Amino acid sequence: MAQVQFIDEVSLQPIPSVNVYHQKGNLIGFSTKEGILEFIPEGKAKISYPLQIHVQHVSYENATLQIANENDKKTIRLKPRANVLPEIVMNKPDAAFVCIRGYFRSLETYNLEHKYFADGIMEFYIPLKKGRVKYKLLDYRVYRDSAVVKEYNEKMGPFFQAPRVVDIAAGKMLDRLTKLQQIETSDSSISLQKKNSEVGHVLIAKSQNSLSFYQDEVLPDTVRFQKIFRLEAKIRHAASIENYASTSLNTVSAKDLQNVYQLITGSIKRKAEFGHIPYEVINEFYVMDRSFLSESAYKKIESELTKNVYKVPAHSRYKERFWENLTPYDIAPINQGLATQLGKNLKLVN
Repeated sequence: MAQVQFIDEVSLQPIPSVNVYHQKGNLIGFSTKEGILEFIPEGKAKISYPLQIHVQHVSYENATLQIANENDKKTIRLKPRANVLPEIVMNKPDAAFVCIRGYFRSLETYNLEHKYFADGIMEFYIPLKKGRVKYKLLDYRVYRDSAVVKEYNEKMGPFFQAPRVVDIAAGKMLDRLTKLQQIETSDSSISLQKKNSEVGHVLIAKSQNSLSFYQDEVLPDTVRFQKIFRLEAKIRHAASIENYASTSLNTVSAKDLQNVYQLITGSIKRKAEFGHIPYEVINEFYVMDRSFLSESAYKKIESELTKNVYKVPAHSRYKERFWENLTPYDIAPINQGLATQLGKNLKLVN
């Protein structure tokens, strides 16, 4: 197969978790922690050359490129997105929660086809000390491909649920890293390791006042098995990318968040005759603004919030065309291939 590597055009470092789409919009691969394009195994037979692909990443500008043949070798430099959110300053003495309002996207694919897509505006409410993160959906669109949903229900049943929004952790990032070995590889990078294998990194860019965290919860060259009732899942990657408007690893937390990307990719099986079928879930969140709340202010709205990231919005609900007002926030646009399917194969659910 062709060998394509994605690197940062400024630092020249490899870029993990680049989403790669076929020109028709189908999700066909991702980049590894070394930045190498890895095609979804079950989709390799459907690839023909020359191949035009669209690439997307939460931290970089979208790009389109062509792979000439299976022996093609390319190094693609992606341009980092601007840091549009300043470092947060807390000026509310009685603050107990931070509210981060932003744009979310959720994509679910089954058997290399798009099954579900949603996007919208939401708010996360994050305790500054102890407690659970909760959220509220404000305006949102929901799209489904009825043919893919039908096939999925026939082969897998309707009970398996995927996360529909990103899972944000409260507390300091440093506390979350205690289970990982941290090896400083330079004054601006830390390698995260588990069982003597690198599973992620922390990169600090002082010139951009930013910190980036990456981790894949599945060890390199392994598969994680999971069973839920009669459904069996093989997870090849469970990757997260988080970007922050801060350069202090000792204090950085969700209040400094800029954006989040979370990926689960692998295959699922319920009936032996169908075998394992490719399955992916991608969730993204981009912060648009932030504010602080006191304990009493939070209590007044707590009944309107939920903590279940698996809750599926059944229908679209929006008062404003929010997707037309994202440019000032430098949010990565929906990739061109997927965008062409909205309203066609993927129908809006009203």
